[in-house]
Amino acid sequence: MSISHATIPFRSAWLQMYFYIMSKAEITEPMQVSDYRDFDPRVLAEIKAAKNLRLSVLLPALNEEATIGNIVSIIRKDLVENCQLVDEIVVADNASTDRTSQVALEAGATVPVLPDNIEERFRGKGWTLQRGVEHCVGDIVICVDSDIRNFTSRFVYGLAGPMLADDSVAFVKAFYRRPMVSGKEAIPDFGGRVTELTARPMLSLFYPELARMHQPLSGEYAFRRCLARTLPFWSGYGVETGLLIHILRRGLLGGVAEVNMGERIHRNRNLRDLGRMSFGILKTIFAELQADGLVSLASQIETARIMSTDLPSEPADEIPQILIPAIDTDCPGGYHA
Repeated sequence: MSISHATIPFRSAWLQMYFYIMSKAEITEPMQVSDYRDFDPRVLAEIKAAKNLRLSVLLPALNEEATIGNIVSIIRKDLVENCQLVDEIVVADNASTDRTSQVALEAGATVPVLPDNIEERFRGKGWTLQRGVEHCVGDIVICVDSDIRNFTSRFVYGLAGPMLADDSVAFVKAFYRRPMVSGKEAIPDFGGRVTELTARPMLSLFYPELARMHQPLSGEYAFRRCLARTLPFWSGYGVETGLLIHILRRGLLGGVAEVNMGERIHRNRNLRDLGRMSFGILKTIFAELQADGLVSLASQIETARIMSTDLPSEPADEIPQILIPAIDTDCPGGYHA
């Protein structure tokens, strides 16, 4: 993506900004897109062994005792015991108050103690992921959310496939159909509300290459560990958006692939939770736009989401988020921070 760094005042018309960015953005070839059914985990295990690579699965978790044990058990049975594709399963538990860590350990995962290296209010998903990456030994790190209810091992080997088949692929993103589950009823294609109502419109305006992705906010993706260690991580809800923007900024979009995983069923969030996610993602995008010189903000971005005036007794919804520096500044893979 080639963008002029001339500053556009934040108060400029949105339409003017849209045409400015679209005029500067270079149209790129579509990303490599595949389907998890294109890959056989046994064949992938042979490729991994031939290339002398190791593969880690990283599961960030917060109060996921209901699902974490099943996920770890399936990975161990299908991809550790049956075909030796996966070398380690790491559960990065962000101070769960339930039995997440104990259940994960009993199922066969490694559960490292995460360091007390940052204020507690900034210990969100992004912080948890980056601390998990520090503990992974694999050359490839596959990140999978811990709340998937219809989990199968395809979520792991599907992400590993493009990276093992093509050494130029450095980052793989999953996409899928997401029904909304209400009681016993599943409403098709009703998931992804934050993506379609918040993230995609903003990415379309400012980072159109990323808007072309099927699901830029999906929580399932894989890195070369070397790349993951040289990327900064937003500490909270903006982590997925921020990672993509930094990959784009480094000119690495040609090394990004997508994989269709079919259908994903997970815990659906209420509107308040979705609002918190949207607020965090918007904060991330505006902070990155300011870093790119595309907007000039009149004041510092607020950290709190103001609630409805219909709820005068409810306090502002604090959503702190910071950009955590990369673990490393350089690595043999050439992914420089």
